[in-house]
Amino acid sequence: MTTPTTTTPHESPGAAPTRRWWARFALFVAVGFAILCALDYIAYSVMLRPELRTREWYYTLRSMGSVYVWIIVAVVFFLHDARGARTLRAASRRAGAVLISVFAAGLLAELLKLITRRERPMLNEGAHAFRSYFERTVSTSGMDLPSSHAAIAFAGAFTLAWLLPRAAPVWLALAAGCALSRMLTGAHFLSSLFVAGALAYAIVRLVRVLDANVHKDHAAEIAA
Repeated sequence: MTTPTTTTPHESPGAAPTRRWWARFALFVAVGFAILCALDYIAYSVMLRPELRTREWYYTLRSMGSVYVWIIVAVVFFLHDARGARTLRAASRRAGAVLISVFAAGLLAELLKLITRRERPMLNEGAHAFRSYFERTVSTSGMDLPSSHAAIAFAGAFTLAWLLPRAAPVWLALAAGCALSRMLTGAHFLSSLFVAGALAYAIVRLVRVLDANVHKDHAAEIAA
């Protein structure tokens, strides 16, 4: 008896990103970040609509940046894939990919906030301002760069775009909606959301490599 194909990602794992790929990716992020930083105040002025936070659709989009939503998604994957799976590893493959991606994205985003120290736009009327390292050193409250909500949302979306490619537009649209919700309330700059998306994409690329290495034998068995 072989393990059902539903327990494996629908797309073949890609090769590990090369140093050249990482260099190009870093250049893309650096240039994009610089350009968007110059546009942050304009985007903040145009997009700020704090009154929309009372709308139900706003909370729906914002919730995509909550780890609890993705824990539920992971549980659904596990319960679905466990049926007929021969091992716990096979049953938890897709669920594990989701959880690793979103938790890594959220944690790294919070750590980066402690390094970048840039404050939320609503605290300084859309101007870039930075908090001293001696002020609330280990607190990310009021920090902007990058958005942990957007990082989690995009990490989940990129993971599901890999696992369920036909539904990729849906997941990516929801992640973009989450990012939009953070701008509407002045919680994050446009450049912060860009960095969050880039961070999430890089993490999911690494998760795919990890998945390929951990499940190499299982993937070979399915392909045979």
